[in-house]
Amino acid sequence: LELHSITNGATVSIINGSMAGQKLFAVSLYPERTVKLTAPPSWRQLFEFVLTNLDLLLQPDRALGTWFNDLKGVHVLDVVVCLSDREAALDLGWRFGQVAIFDLATSQEIPIGRPSQALRPTGGEVRQ
Repeated sequence: LELHSITNGATVSIINGSMAGQKLFAVSLYPERTVKLTAPPSWRQLFEFVLTNLDLLLQPDRALGTWFNDLKGVHVLDVVVCLSDREAALDLGWRFGQVAIFDLATSQEIPIGRPSQALRPTGGEVRQ
């Protein structure tokens, strides 16, 4: 809660603590578990989210990801995977319909490119 309050976001592993500053890339793989709040999360909301998602958060390389989406004005709670391979994280983000991954070493969002209409294969479905 304190980390989210200070920086409008945090990536925290139940096992390893804060992941900030590590050479890892965080990407949300579970959009069905994402929670969006119109106000900053309370400790109770964070605790409830962690309990609800404990099955995932106890898996290797998984963490609680919180961030503020300033375009939509919402605080987001996610279960993220933290990977050392940038390209693998970008690929997973693309496959799971994410618009960005987060570089924990530099504290920067990395947009995920989408194929243009001209580059899409015909007859197949490309997820956007």
